[in-house]
Amino acid sequence: MYIIIAGGGIIGSHIASLLVQEGHEVTILEQSETALKNLQGQLDIRIIRGNAATPRTLKEAEIERADLVLAVTNSDETNMITCFMAKEMGAVTTAARIRNTEYSGYFVAPAKSPTSPRKIVRPKSLGIDVFINPETEAAGEIMEILSGFYSTPVENFANGMVQIREFKIESQPLAGTRLGELTLPKQSMI
Repeated sequence: MYIIIAGGGIIGSHIASLLVQEGHEVTILEQSETALKNLQGQLDIRIIRGNAATPRTLKEAEIERADLVLAVTNSDETNMITCFMAKEMGAVTTAARIRNTEYSGYFVAPAKSPTSPRKIVRPKSLGIDVFINPETEAAGEIMEILSGFYSTPVENFANGMVQIREFKIESQPLAGTRLGELTLPKQSMI
């Protein structure tokens, strides 16, 4: 695959390293002279100095043949505009790192439940196929790990909206408590 990465900092260069190891062709777009110097000679990649959100830089990177554009600069706005421009200019798939929760709160997949509130903007309308909020992803992973200590996933239904879990509570304070006496989160059902 031909992959363009907008942002050659720590995240972008690490992703590039992993992708090169997997045999992908990678181009990094970066404005910072310091970041460019750090990248020089480290990886077998193409490096272009310029603003990834501009058509000129994207054309120079041969955006029309990009299978994937990853926008991981330090600017949410640059990442969003980069994805929009890349998609408009022919990139197959785009992904943006969006750290500001004010943005990410509005950029969610279409509601899975008819009662869920509708968000203002759908990511695809901005040319963003996938958006990543690192803090939210890390918190989700941590919660998944922690929940694994207390339960075992048994089965998922309805595209992950419903999950059956098995809990071992023999030595827990809940042992012997009747189901009707339990206080459960609103989303839980037994």
